[in-house]
Amino acid sequence: YAAWSPNGKWIAYLSDRSGEDEIYLVPQEGMGKEIRITTDGKMFRMPPVWSPDSRKLLFADKDLRLFYVDIEQKNPVLIDKGKYFDITQYVWSPDSNWVAYARQEENNNSTINLYSLADKKIIPVTTSFTGSESPTFDPEGKYLFFISQRDYNEVIGAYDFEFSNPKADRVYVVTLRADLPSPFAPQSDEAGKKSEESAAKEQDKSSDKEKNDKEKKEATDAAKNFRIDLEGIQNRVTALPMPVGNVGRLQAGKLGIYYSTAPVRGLSGPLEGEHSAIHVYDLKERKDEVLLNGVTAFVLSFDGSKVLY
Repeated sequence: YAAWSPNGKWIAYLSDRSGEDEIYLVPQEGMGKEIRITTDGKMFRMPPVWSPDSRKLLFADKDLRLFYVDIEQKNPVLIDKGKYFDITQYVWSPDSNWVAYARQEENNNSTINLYSLADKKIIPVTTSFTGSESPTFDPEGKYLFFISQRDYNEVIGAYDFEFSNPKADRVYVVTLRADLPSPFAPQSDEAGKKSEESAAKEQDKSSDKEKNDKEKKEATDAAKNFRIDLEGIQNRVTALPMPVGNVGRLQAGKLGIYYSTAPVRGLSGPLEGEHSAIHVYDLKERKDEVLLNGVTAFVLSFDGSKVLY
């Protein structure tokens, strides 16, 4: 479970050399001394996840617990403990002060929850009426995305006359601040079109150094200005206008929302004409397109500019 820190300085990983799973750090060039972060391992642990400020790690264990640990203080803090299944999906907010995670409930549906490091409180974003998973924050800190099974497109079998829902997933978005409009508010095609085109042309002309400086400033601003308005947050959830499918591996980058789709499988394999694929959804253009066909797994780089698949 090796994980590279966003600042490029550390590699975090699990080792059982003590007899139990513990988290260790080592300098990325491999020349420095290994540092042991945890000492309380009693069971198998899940992969560590770095905070954007490269100061903290999230991890879970087979006792259904979710923790975060400061790499300097080395004192794990319990966030939550599940009752029915492992907590395996957990992510950091851009300011490294909030955690979003999925937790399975009594009816086997998972809910999306937020945890505030400052207040040490858990806030549910969804209910267990439908299953929700794969939370991910957008880099600008405006939205929280997740996958949920809320579409009922029943088909009936030709022989057994039973209903089936082969495709039920869609990506959903939560507007984190109450003063921000929904990403799918009505648009005008009249005002501002020329100015937007001019701005795009000017951006293309800018140097690589200017672009890098701008990206660093945007990342700093996103962390500095990040805020979540908890009141009414469950009412600020809306679906992306995208094709319904078997959706997974959700990640948000600067250029769009990335996710994978899997084909419907029959007894003899995938249905004819359907393939695994990686999609990208452009929020500005409100457009979904296939980025890579025949691909089942991928990960975005920290700056969101590259995809490893």
